[in-house]
Amino acid sequence: MQLKPDKRIHRFLFSSPAHFVGTVETDDYLFVPAFPSLSKGASVFLTEGPTRRSFISITLALEKPETDQPTKVKVREMYSWVADHLAALLSAFYGKLVVNHGYTNFGEIFSVPELDLPGISDYALPAFNGKPRAASGLPDLNVGAASQALKAFFSRGLEDDNWASVLSAAAFYQQALTLFSDRPHLSFSLLVSSLESLLPLVDYSEEELFDPLLLSDFSTIASQAKGGELIVERLKSRMYQVRRKCGAFVAKTLDAQFYERHESSEAFFSVKPDRIDERIKAAYDLRSRFLHTGHSHGSWIDVLKHAGAEVMIGDPVIEDVKETGSAIGHFDRTGTNRAILFISLGFQFVRITRLIDAGRLCLPLR
Repeated sequence: MQLKPDKRIHRFLFSSPAHFVGTVETDDYLFVPAFPSLSKGASVFLTEGPTRRSFISITLALEKPETDQPTKVKVREMYSWVADHLAALLSAFYGKLVVNHGYTNFGEIFSVPELDLPGISDYALPAFNGKPRAASGLPDLNVGAASQALKAFFSRGLEDDNWASVLSAAAFYQQALTLFSDRPHLSFSLLVSSLESLLPLVDYSEEELFDPLLLSDFSTIASQAKGGELIVERLKSRMYQVRRKCGAFVAKTLDAQFYERHESSEAFFSVKPDRIDERIKAAYDLRSRFLHTGHSHGSWIDVLKHAGAEVMIGDPVIEDVKETGSAIGHFDRTGTNRAILFISLGFQFVRITRLIDAGRLCLPLR
């Protein structure tokens, strides 16, 4: 009997502060629970608290295609990058932090994973606890629920531009959860970057991209200037309108289920659809302010997070209102909170992924 694993086998260890159950098994990959020693490590698995973890063993059957090019040295391909994508995919699909600790065996070579398990002070919040996210509609955190998303991932790979956008968004989302407790302003910025990665998934009307005054200016130039239509097209091609795209994307992809199944302790803490566009734009302004000036929005994005607040109640006390201009103006009025992006991004990813899997993506893909 041959005890050495096949050379095609690549096995990794994932962990999460959330309690995952279930299995996914095909001829090419296997996802099963892994358990710590019950005599010494049971507290890590069973005890609710900052250090609780559940573990998933990920086995992939992958083989580098043979080439006709002769080589003097045989090279074994490593697939840590695939595992990194899978951990991010699961993080965004379930709205939970999932971490790849690395190889446990690489073909016939056995490895020791990097088991760094820092305590999570926000373990009771929805991104880390053992309950499914409210808007997902899932009864539990069973990895089997992601089977179609996994199938789509392995069949599409990275060649498809749409999947590249989704995987990029998932990676930003996962890193935002990693920094959630300790670096809130960085976490917030990564969430906005996650949203920005998803923008190519839909097309936008001119009314969504340009305000009425700008559209009027375009019309005047096109009708009155020599070569006006070409000038307008050139101007439009250089105006990326990312801020307006962020607002339009979220406003038209969040559905009623998202608003009805909020996770706030009180309804008045939850975001409402009538102001979602301006709140997302305010979040984009804050991220841009931090990115381009280095001025942090600090802890204001975390106000009442223990109550699941998606919007801020009251006005922030910030000294540099004049310097920060419209970004702080938006923040004052809309009370944009990290939770709104945190929740919306997670479930836009779920919705888009499930529709791709089912072959019925209702958003107009390019």
